[in-house]
Amino acid sequence: PESWLLSSETHLQILRIDQQIKKQLAQQALLKTARLPEWQAGYFVQSFRTPTMSGTGPLSSYGTAGIAMPLLGNSNKKRYDALQFENQQWQWQKEDAIRKLTLKEKQLRQALQTQQKTLTYYETTGLDNARGIYYLGGLQFKNGSINYLEWIMLMNQAISMESDYIDALHQYNLQAIQLRYLNYE
Repeated sequence: PESWLLSSETHLQILRIDQQIKKQLAQQALLKTARLPEWQAGYFVQSFRTPTMSGTGPLSSYGTAGIAMPLLGNSNKKRYDALQFENQQWQWQKEDAIRKLTLKEKQLRQALQTQQKTLTYYETTGLDNARGIYYLGGLQFKNGSINYLEWIMLMNQAISMESDYIDALHQYNLQAIQLRYLNYE
């Protein structure tokens, strides 16, 4: 049962939140680069040819260089701060989801252990007692030590013990399924 659960870091809910956090960080990085100056440089060569000219005409070349400075970066700053706040909210949501998953896993494991103890009792003692009741009840009825009504009551008690075992097994399986399902919620 220890290997049933994935770690909380690989749980689908946590992975979705991590993906959202990465998206926020990428948007923050994009806004951060929009606040940086842009450098530009270029060199151009051009020849002029007319239909009457053969070969190449006179060459003309020129170059440009420049810097673009964002002057009105206030709106980007505000968007950057908003993304930072939203990112913090996603982090809190992730921590809360991990805490809830851990608590739910702990509760399910405790319930599973309780059911395991109940099953162990029935498998070691309870079902043997039921078989003993069947056997001794049958012998006593054949020998005439008990009447039919007492025999019915003994059989009912043995059947009840077997039924309780089946119910405990059913509860154990339900707990195990819930624990496994926790990975895929």
